[in-house]
Amino acid sequence: MNTKHVLVACGSGIVTSTIVMAKISREIQARGWTGIELTQGTLSDVYAQTADYDLVVTTTPLEAGPDERIISALALLAGDDTAAFFAEFAHYLSLD
Repeated sequence: MNTKHVLVACGSGIVTSTIVMAKISREIQARGWTGIELTQGTLSDVYAQTADYDLVVTTTPLEAGPDERIISALALLAGDDTAAFFAEFAHYLSLD
């Protein structure tokens, strides 16, 4: 299985991305998903390195180009529809 690379980014690459990384890590373990590498970064990393990742998760809404896979983590921060977030996460990484 090829490793899937996911960038988790926020404005500074410190506070909210840390929270989101922890929530995603817990869910990955709970669902038994393997072969996923999470990397923490900033919005600058998103713009500079999007092509290096299979998926980008941001805490700030960004529009994705036609070949970019960017999803918002606002639901994870707010505790809203996390099922929809993880369904989209799984879809983009072909985990479903």
